[in-house]
Amino acid sequence: MRISTEPKFLKFIDVLSQNEFEVILGYLNSESILLSLANPSILTIGTFENKRCFDFKNYENMDEHPTIQGPKPRVFIPELLNWIKYPYILRLLEKMPEFRVKVGNNECSEIMFDHYYKEGPNKKEPYLHYLVEGSRQLREINNRDDKERYQYISNLIQTAIEGYSEIEKKGIVLEPGIDSHLRPWLTAANLFAEEKGWT
Repeated sequence: MRISTEPKFLKFIDVLSQNEFEVILGYLNSESILLSLANPSILTIGTFENKRCFDFKNYENMDEHPTIQGPKPRVFIPELLNWIKYPYILRLLEKMPEFRVKVGNNECSEIMFDHYYKEGPNKKEPYLHYLVEGSRQLREINNRDDKERYQYISNLIQTAIEGYSEIEKKGIVLEPGIDSHLRPWLTAANLFAEEKGWT
């Protein structure tokens, strides 16, 4: 289990805050949603997909294949609380036009889903899209305190769980384990909220 899904980690952040420590959590990905429940002083997000995918296999047989493969292009989907491979998103938009709302609405999403757009690991639009949409979600969370914040975050997680079920019902099976973080997040949020007396 990742440390960010441990209720103890949320409690640790909370105890530090209650003892007037400034808690700074930086360079986070979508786990920032869950961690914001503990109300850290500062929370920052970053885009590091291309750095996280280091693999020695990329450097094997360099004589035969001198190019290094980057990560498969992904796009952050706010309503699913995760990054989805670009080809899956195109299939989803084709099969479920209403899915476009789940992607988010900003300048980068308009560019990425224009039929002339050529996706690739070095394109900036997916990362800028994440920064815009992730920041939007965190601002919404920041506008709420305590129990209301918990309810909002648990609703986001529950909506994401339902979103994955809806996608499967339409016959599109995403990568194995793509939603495996959601139930541990919801459990951690529920346990933390229970301890705080918010349930």
